[in-house]
Amino acid sequence: MLSDTYKPKFAVSHLSYADPTVPPVWPVEGAAVGDTKVMIVSLVLKTESKCLNVYFVVDDTSPRTFISPTTMQVLLPGEPLEHLPTSIRANLHGQDLELMLSPQTSHFADLNLLGVDFLAKCILWMNNSFGEEERYSLSLKNHP
Repeated sequence: MLSDTYKPKFAVSHLSYADPTVPPVWPVEGAAVGDTKVMIVSLVLKTESKCLNVYFVVDDTSPRTFISPTTMQVLLPGEPLEHLPTSIRANLHGQDLELMLSPQTSHFADLNLLGVDFLAKCILWMNNSFGEEERYSLSLKNHP
């Protein structure tokens, strides 16, 4: 599960409030963390009733973007796990997208995965000049 373990990498906490009146900032800074250098990014996820900072694992092999049951329950408070919808429409960092609920049988069940449906709209830049903290940036294709 992604948690505040990664807080030093980002200026915001996972699942913290995001101001819905502030447009998302591009490019997005991310970090490659852990022994396997998993790429993590924090994006603003906005629904009609909530606006949150959400950490995602960047997964360029997943055709869809998934959110964990924990994230879905923060978006839909009071909804029991067994009644969570299989997907929701939301605005993810300025992009309208259908977000799928992570399958509970998957080893990714507790993760938010940023898939190709979002990444196809972006350009990913890796920069290894930050020393031990490997950083990268994610930009929209039409954004400078």
